[in-house]
Amino acid sequence: MKDVVQFIKDKDIDNKERIRHVLFVLNELSKVSDYENTIKITDALLTFFPKEKVREYNIILNENEIAKKKIVLESKPRFLRVMPTSSCNLSCIMCDKNPPSDIPDRTKKEVIKLMPYLEKIIWLGGEVFVYKGFEELLDVAAKYDVFQEITTNGQCINEHMAEKLVKYKVNMIVSIDTIDKDTYEKIRRGGKFDNLCQNLSYLKKYRKIYNATNPMAINSVVMRSTYKNLEKLIDFACEYGFTEVCLIPVSNTGPKEENIFQYIEPNIIEEIEQIVEKMKKNDKGIFIRNLIPFNLYKKNNSVNDNIKKDNVEKNKDIKKDVEQKQENLEKKECKNEPFCGKDFFCRVPWKYLCVLSNQDIMPECYCNIKKMLGNAKVDSLFDVWNGEVIQEYRKKVSNFDNSMCSQQCNSGFLANYKKF
Repeated sequence: MKDVVQFIKDKDIDNKERIRHVLFVLNELSKVSDYENTIKITDALLTFFPKEKVREYNIILNENEIAKKKIVLESKPRFLRVMPTSSCNLSCIMCDKNPPSDIPDRTKKEVIKLMPYLEKIIWLGGEVFVYKGFEELLDVAAKYDVFQEITTNGQCINEHMAEKLVKYKVNMIVSIDTIDKDTYEKIRRGGKFDNLCQNLSYLKKYRKIYNATNPMAINSVVMRSTYKNLEKLIDFACEYGFTEVCLIPVSNTGPKEENIFQYIEPNIIEEIEQIVEKMKKNDKGIFIRNLIPFNLYKKNNSVNDNIKKDNVEKNKDIKKDVEQKQENLEKKECKNEPFCGKDFFCRVPWKYLCVLSNQDIMPECYCNIKKMLGNAKVDSLFDVWNGEVIQEYRKKVSNFDNSMCSQQCNSGFLANYKKF
């Protein structure tokens, strides 16, 4: 705190290290919900901090507004998640494809207009690289030094684009379910495994040239035809310079014969868990991020392992947990629950905006609120940012009412993600 006070006294606004330190302090105060000190510091900073330093000023203003629990904001979004198109060059067996649709040109211009304020933007699809205006968006984000993350199938990354992605320090997440060529092409219909490897070699080449150290991840959808070869992803990841492998259970939109999670097969679930544990112990330095909820599957089979339960039954435990946490919240008996307590409320409605592939606008894709903030076909991002729905959302959350929030988050699954 002493350094921050000194910063305020010195008004040393051109010292980049000092500015970073102040923003770090504000972030730490936010983590521990110290709104009193946040207000004192940000009130002082806003009296002299130049608005020309757009991103830094916006962060300070936003933290001030969060601490004061303002419902209508002067600050702009700090994080965007944008799906510029629902179109895709592949027809994967587990994807429920939406009709081809691009964000309106007006929305694209609004995203560009928000770039100076943004700390981070996440690009998703569809497939982002089939959107004709994507390279322009990529360039503008780089111009304003916005942290970028892209999820892609990797089929459209030519050498020119690979160099640009590495040069811009974009975090790449590439969807690769298996390294078996035939199985890959059966799952990622329309994709060519050899083409994928060629494009990854471009990324590897330029990561070496630019001495890139930022993370690069594989997203692997786990299903019947892929789980036995999951361990082979480790060497593949190491070969092409990936730092992480993320394991995701196949969705219920995929073929029934591939879905080993909807109708639970205990022996297979146990086998996959053993494979994942072995992968975590790899000596290649590859981080394994497991998003398969093994405990939930085990719990749902504890009564009778021979009964195959559907999704409704699987979610009973989650629903009961959510209801209990809501009851505790109302009784102020939250104790150590992550999304519960008088000193914490979710910051997402104050920081985030998300444009989905169907062009619905919401605070974040995990914020499964009952009513969307708007739709990009007819609504402006700037209008919905202080629109009626998000004002109601902010008001409820600031009063510790999470009735509009996602069931996943209420259960605690996403609480830490939202908090930090």
